[in-house]
Amino acid sequence: GDPVYFHCDLSRPGGGFSQYTTITAKTLAWLPDGLSYTEAAALPCAGFTAYQALHRKLRVQSGKTILIIGGAGGVGGFAVQLAKLAGLKTITTCSQHNTKFVQDLGANHVINYQTEDVVQKVKDLTNQRGVDYILDTVSGDSATNALQMLAFGGAIACVNGMPDLSGLTPFATAISVHEIALGAAYISGDEAALEDLARIGMEFGALASKKQIRPMVEEIVTFEDIPEALVRLSMRHVRGKIVANIPQTA
Repeated sequence: GDPVYFHCDLSRPGGGFSQYTTITAKTLAWLPDGLSYTEAAALPCAGFTAYQALHRKLRVQSGKTILIIGGAGGVGGFAVQLAKLAGLKTITTCSQHNTKFVQDLGANHVINYQTEDVVQKVKDLTNQRGVDYILDTVSGDSATNALQMLAFGGAIACVNGMPDLSGLTPFATAISVHEIALGAAYISGDEAALEDLARIGMEFGALASKKQIRPMVEEIVTFEDIPEALVRLSMRHVRGKIVANIPQTA
């Protein structure tokens, strides 16, 4: 059959660290031309999340400004690349160690969140106006803090927790808030959501096939090394993507 790739069904036990699995055909996308299985394995969860955030939720427009909080991680790194392709002015945060990494991905401005005042820096870069879009990949607390950096009518997409809106003056800035959770498509069973996973796979895969998106494979680990890699991921000590190579058996 045709080689395919997909966003794993998070509602099933066992996860995706396996040689074989079963999945509903509705969510499948053909493997992008010119990509290895290793490169393709790095795309779905983080890449699809970034794509949904920018093009399904925020609906970004060329010439506007986006702040990507956590630009060196999987979701953030793909988002930086997508933002550049979309013609956005991109501001992102990361540690000093990852500055060149995110610059190479296409970030226009990089803020060291460990040593700089992110809010003040964003205000300075936007002439006190704020940004049109924010993608927060860090936490609900981070998203709450980010609200003050949105321009009037701006929008924020949150991957890892929703912001507390209680501190906002009602209707003052007219912002919109979006929650990103691709795996919920399997839990809800919504046909449109499942089919959109496949469409995102085809659209995002086409960009990768044309080398407009880097898979960002920074490390390949063995099956036995997966637990240790997951610990590093949970501690945010990883940039780009880690791919586990699971040998085929007869």
